[in-house]
Amino acid sequence: MKKKLLLFACLLLIPILARCQVEGVALSDSSEAPLTIVVLGSSTAAGTGPSHIDSAWVNRYRAYLEGINPHHKVINLAKGGYATYHFIPWGSVPPQDRPKPDPARCITAAFSLNPSAIIINLPSNDAAYGYSVYEQLANYEGILAVAHGQDVPVWITTTQPRNLSSAKRQNLMDMRDSTFSHFGSKAIDFWTGIAREDGTIDSRFDCGDGVHLNDVGHRVLFERVVDVGVLDKMKGSFMEREIREALKEFFSATKKLAQFDIIRSYQYTKDIGMYLCKVMYDFEPRKSREPAGYDGVIGTSKVQMEFNNCPRGHPVVLEEPFEFDELIIVLGPNCSLRPEGVLEEFIFYRFTREEVLKKFKTPGGKYIGGKNLFSQGHDKVLSL
Repeated sequence: MKKKLLLFACLLLIPILARCQVEGVALSDSSEAPLTIVVLGSSTAAGTGPSHIDSAWVNRYRAYLEGINPHHKVINLAKGGYATYHFIPWGSVPPQDRPKPDPARCITAAFSLNPSAIIINLPSNDAAYGYSVYEQLANYEGILAVAHGQDVPVWITTTQPRNLSSAKRQNLMDMRDSTFSHFGSKAIDFWTGIAREDGTIDSRFDCGDGVHLNDVGHRVLFERVVDVGVLDKMKGSFMEREIREALKEFFSATKKLAQFDIIRSYQYTKDIGMYLCKVMYDFEPRKSREPAGYDGVIGTSKVQMEFNNCPRGHPVVLEEPFEFDELIIVLGPNCSLRPEGVLEEFIFYRFTREEVLKKFKTPGGKYIGGKNLFSQGHDKVLSL
């Protein structure tokens, strides 16, 4: 009975997903769906250091996003002198000798602005005030608990170098390491290349006060935010909740059905794979179902899409002739070909036709992609 119910649920979810796509409940491209990024921080995020406010990293980032889509917004709630306590949820009661959250700038206030994502940049004030790494992490956990409840992604920058006492500089370095270990892919490196080995600011980036960065330093920070790919990762957040929940249920059901030895292949997910490519790329599926050697286009480039969610080790097998210019492969949450350490449900790989001919060809003349191929670095990931 349990097997029948699972199979029924799986089959039931396929038309739900199809209906969502047909009815236009699909995700919009970033050029059509405006983002609102809220920045929480202290004096660096507020713009202290560079010779002109337009050179501050937040304002550079605002100009960058508006250049992509003039409807994108960056709202800056940063204020000089602030530390993690100022941004914990409104109503929190900190220890007696610690500051209370600012009702106009805390995480609660940030959510009143309906953010698409939040970036927190608190470089060194916690260390300067003598707050322990444990306190700082506890405050971040309180902030993130609110964000997770709202399904809004949060990126946290590392600490930054500052010309403090040796003990406080050690605090900065310990918090830097904790930021990487606790927040993983949501951590943004604001330390490497800017700091000396002892935790002080490299003179090339010091605005002159031993605390803040100059124009060049702020440009580095801006580039680090761009490099972490907030915009690309946010594409998945435009997915409607109905689709998101249906996908979670679908792949949970298929995993159980595979355990019952009912699902043995991967072909049933082709349409879902193309939908996910629409989410992550400017991919437009072909309207005709007739064989053509490719599945859709990105601009003028013909694209073949392969989706593999097989838990039994079935490789990606390509059939000639190749009529495509590019190949996109999506590995699903149950796929045994997935590389270690990637937590997001979907992993995207993108190859040119020339790369396919070189990397996929076996000594027997066939074109096959196995587990080793997918351990060499992916293009994008998507989490539900």
